[in-house]
Amino acid sequence: MQDKRGFLWIATENGLSRFDGQKFQNYTVSNCLPDNDIVHIFLDSSERLWIIPFSKNPAYIDTRTSKIVNASLLPGLNKIAAGNGLLGNVLPNGDVVFYENSGSLHFISKDGRITTFPSFTAQENVVYAKQVFTHTFLIRQNHVSIFKNGKITASTERPGKDLISNKAIELNGSVYFGLRDSGISKISKLDETLTPKYIIKRFPFRIWNISSFKNYVVVTGRNGIIYLLSPEDLEIIKTINVGGFAKDIFEDRNGNYWVSTESKGLLKITNTLAENISFSFKVDNNITALYVDETGLLAGNNSGDILEIRKNKVSKYLLDLAKIDYNNIFIKKIFYFKNKNYFVGFGGLYSGLNGSYKKLLKQKGFKDAVLINDSTLLLGAYNYLDRYHFNNNVLDTLLKKRITSLTVVASNEYYFGSNDGLYKLKNEIVINLGEKNKTLANTITTLLRTEDGLIWAGMPSDTLVALQNDSVIFKLPLKKYLQGTTCKALASKKQGQLWIGTEKSLGRIDYVLKKNKIDFKSVFFDKTDGLGDGLVNQIVIYKDTVYVATGEGISKINVNATPVIKEVPVYITKILINYKTVDIEESYELKPFENNIQVAFAGVDLTEYKPLFQYKINNSDWINVTDNALLLSGMASGEYVIQIRALKRDNVPSVITAILKIKIKTPFYGSLLFWVLAAILLTAFFFWLYNRRKLAQQKAAFQQQIALEQQRNKITADLHDDIGASLSSLQVNSAVANQLVNKDIKQAKLVLNKIETQAKNIADKIGDIIWSMKPGKDEFMTISSRIKTFANDMLGATNIIYTIQIDKRADTEIKDIGSRKNIVLITKEALNNAVKYSKAKNITIELKIKNNKILLSITDDGIGFIVNGTTGNGIVNMKKRTEELNGVFRLIAEEKKGTAINCEIPL
Repeated sequence: MQDKRGFLWIATENGLSRFDGQKFQNYTVSNCLPDNDIVHIFLDSSERLWIIPFSKNPAYIDTRTSKIVNASLLPGLNKIAAGNGLLGNVLPNGDVVFYENSGSLHFISKDGRITTFPSFTAQENVVYAKQVFTHTFLIRQNHVSIFKNGKITASTERPGKDLISNKAIELNGSVYFGLRDSGISKISKLDETLTPKYIIKRFPFRIWNISSFKNYVVVTGRNGIIYLLSPEDLEIIKTINVGGFAKDIFEDRNGNYWVSTESKGLLKITNTLAENISFSFKVDNNITALYVDETGLLAGNNSGDILEIRKNKVSKYLLDLAKIDYNNIFIKKIFYFKNKNYFVGFGGLYSGLNGSYKKLLKQKGFKDAVLINDSTLLLGAYNYLDRYHFNNNVLDTLLKKRITSLTVVASNEYYFGSNDGLYKLKNEIVINLGEKNKTLANTITTLLRTEDGLIWAGMPSDTLVALQNDSVIFKLPLKKYLQGTTCKALASKKQGQLWIGTEKSLGRIDYVLKKNKIDFKSVFFDKTDGLGDGLVNQIVIYKDTVYVATGEGISKINVNATPVIKEVPVYITKILINYKTVDIEESYELKPFENNIQVAFAGVDLTEYKPLFQYKINNSDWINVTDNALLLSGMASGEYVIQIRALKRDNVPSVITAILKIKIKTPFYGSLLFWVLAAILLTAFFFWLYNRRKLAQQKAAFQQQIALEQQRNKITADLHDDIGASLSSLQVNSAVANQLVNKDIKQAKLVLNKIETQAKNIADKIGDIIWSMKPGKDEFMTISSRIKTFANDMLGATNIIYTIQIDKRADTEIKDIGSRKNIVLITKEALNNAVKYSKAKNITIELKIKNNKILLSITDDGIGFIVNGTTGNGIVNMKKRTEELNGVFRLIAEEKKGTAINCEIPL
């Protein structure tokens, strides 16, 4: 049966199916169906489809949401006995009534209230419940009763006993039943007087099922025949032979008949605009050529067969017995001339009658042909444009060119198409029309001259053009107005009407030519309208009938036929949120992370038309959809209105669209409050960070000032302790020398030499202090240059071979005043000791930076000494200076094996 939205529902032995015209959606026990074997379905006023299984409790499916509710889980309904005898129907007030074979009745109101009346009709089953105004009538096996307040208040005996109780129907106020003895009983005029009118009709066949159409009572017979009966007197009006056991039949709201059969599946019987000509024998149905006159029809196919229909007699002939030597003899055109049939195709030119044909020419590969006059035929082949003269069987070649299509204007003026455009041949002069208009420089698939003098040219590139005086005045994009993109055939028999064949449809434009302009209206026909196939190879118009050679046989249609353009309503059939199926609602309010949404939908159209779908979100443009589903992933927070629509056959949007509203909540981090709080916290953080940095800078400046003060104090101490003592000694020695100068010249010279040495030492110490305090980019002020300078001064005058290895980073990364001064003084002291005491032949000085540490090493291969815990002042000073820098001092010495001094100082 069909629900209010247009879906077709089919009850089977393997579950319940819903059909939208293109796809089946199946429901089984895995979808909460109580049982897969379903014997009866009916629809109530609340759009619930009630399901009666063979051996389980009933259930219903909400046709708007596809949600199945098992009646066994509902209070009251779980008392309904499961079994093959359960029946039910809907009353005019919207109530649903179930009646068991045990005699119990169950009334279910529209608001879900359930009232049960147990077994008061025992031993006589209720087979139908009918409501007339305020009275409820129970039609029982032997009686008709008035049922009121849970009681039978009146009854009358009825004829026609032994009913088939699996189905009863109601039509125009009357109730019809099938009888076990191959008859039908009609009950009408039910009122409180309990004097109904009965009609009982017997038939010579066994009835399987009974149904109601708009104008008929319909029964299905076990003999494979469907009988349409008059509702008034049950006389047979017409029959339909489906060739198999028909179990049930249903008429949809468009007048189509749907037949469920035992061996052929689900059949659709419909009145279509196009009629197909069928053949009683096996044949290649790809028809490529047609000829029609008052005597009948000739057709040629893709395999070189000739099909002849004369007075309902169909014959089949083979055009060329040698066709095996030339694979696939496509027949392109058929002509009748002087009592002979002429066939033009890839195999050549043939003539004959009644199946006796002969080949007229050796040439092959003809693709098109058109009559020039009563005695001449224009032929287009792969490489030639030829002219054939019927009277003397002579073929003359007009030009060498690949020909794809032809049309004739006059005996000396032709148009021909090629793979590189459109040409005109007039008085043996060839004019390339594609040179003036690039549109005409494409492949031309078909040509036609109409009565108004227009030249129509079809192309494989979604284009049909009209020329007047060799100028394009009209261009039709095929895909926009028809189905398909390649113009394969053209035909016209009356002015202002043009028939067009594409690879997908048969189209017609009705046009008016006014001052070099064309106004038009278009329609198209396809398999939906009964066309054998959308692929149209040729069109022939005879009187008021259009004959169409298609890829699946021959179809014919009235020249003025107009297809009915139907609305294609769209409904949402399934919704998944984060890949989980949810109940179908009109709107959803989702959490922030519930932002992956899948929407399945269907456009309901039972005419076989496959609609194109479009969708839009909020105010966006409409977007085409390639399948019946939308996948919306990672949707941002906000409110969305999703609309889905179908395009009708004329590409006009249908009115009934599916609308889904979705609101995805904003996460806390996306709310205004969050950002206000975040701004406050961020401001406070940056303010804290700024103050912390400022405080750190102040602290660093203070520590630097303290360090500078400490360095000053240290330098002052050095100057006082070291330089001061040396100056005092220098002053004393100067006084001694002054006294000895006049007494003992020799002794005075010794004192003066000592003064000179002391002055030099003082100058070196002052220079080291000044250098350590003035680090700069000058290469003479670097630590490496300082070490190299005094090493050269100390060791250059000796026979010691020395090596200096200083890391390049030392000059830039050792910036501390104390570190620079102490490293230089440690190196000086070590070299001074080595020169004085080691008797070394080789000395190595290394200064490296590794792992944020300064590594200073001075080694020699001298005589060494035994470290016994007592050391000289030089070693003590070096250790002291290292420890002042928080470093580690190591002395490695062994007699006759040299000495090594290693200092490890933090950078």
